[in-house]
Amino acid sequence: MSGVFGILLVLVAVNPARRWHELPEDRRQVAVGAGITLAVLLALGAAGDRVLDALDITVPTFRVGVGLVLAVRAVADLIRSVPPAIAPVAGLRGGVVPAFFPV
Repeated sequence: MSGVFGILLVLVAVNPARRWHELPEDRRQVAVGAGITLAVLLALGAAGDRVLDALDITVPTFRVGVGLVLAVRAVADLIRSVPPAIAPVAGLRGGVVPAFFPV
């Protein structure tokens, strides 16, 4: 899978324009959630080779699996309607809830 195709799949799967309406109004909550997500992704990226070796998964197999998951998620986002607005979560928990427990 080429890098450009991978980036395109991630953008389609995440769909930032659609997700923007699901985010809390408090930008501090959004920053905390983004920071936690970035830290987890960096940790997984740093330990990625060791994790794949421990699970006995080859890199090409992992890439195909990730591509399939992103493609399914992108199709699901295209088919589903826009979710209704959710009640905001108070405090800094609002930055954690959308990232780890999507509603």
